[in-house]
Amino acid sequence: MKITPELSEISGIHSGDGHLRRDKELEISGSFEEKEYYDTRVIPLFNNFFNLSIKGRFFTSKGTYGFWVVNKEIGNTLKEIGFPSGNKTKTVKVPNIILKSNNSSIRRSFLRGLFDTDGCMSFNKRIYNKNHFKKTKNFYPTILIVSISKNLIKGVDLLCKKEGFESKVYLHIPKKKTENIRYIMQISGEKSLLDWMEKISPKNQIKVSRFKVWEKFGHCPSKATYKERLEILKSQQIKDFL
Repeated sequence: MKITPELSEISGIHSGDGHLRRDKELEISGSFEEKEYYDTRVIPLFNNFFNLSIKGRFFTSKGTYGFWVVNKEIGNTLKEIGFPSGNKTKTVKVPNIILKSNNSSIRRSFLRGLFDTDGCMSFNKRIYNKNHFKKTKNFYPTILIVSISKNLIKGVDLLCKKEGFESKVYLHIPKKKTENIRYIMQISGEKSLLDWMEKISPKNQIKVSRFKVWEKFGHCPSKATYKERLEILKSQQIKDFL
């Protein structure tokens, strides 16, 4: 199979939010808040690549928005790349065709798709610090991708290192025995965030809005919603959201 940047991003999206059933039924969905991302990025990407006319929908019982489609070509493509049919939560991994690619665009596209659907951008304080700004403002950036699949995080870490990121992998063992062990890929620091935005170029505006607020004000309120972040950027004032 020939892998393209578009198919690599689709693979990253599927790794994060996708579920393939019976080899031909694909559902991909995120939170209601991500409707814009699905309508402007995910659905057009699938429609253009597979020559389809998928439309977005609300899955009200699950509180998600995305699409559901029955299509053998999509199912066969995902299986040929290396994705399993059925529950992939613990077994999903970066496909070998992407992991071994020498094409930087292929690697970055997969990271973009996975980060946009299943990644996290946060900004933290430095409480034990004499600097008042660092002590009181959420200024220090961190990129996180978390999964219960060890192989996925190992692959993501390798892709990040190939792209020049100083990524680290952590193991989180929950206190409750009923909860799964989680593997965490982390990239921290201002320079790393700027590199991430330049190289990976996320398309999910929920994540991008966090970056834009941080870029403009030097910090980003942790509890501000996507709508509130848009208001911050529009009004150019952040004090009402502290």
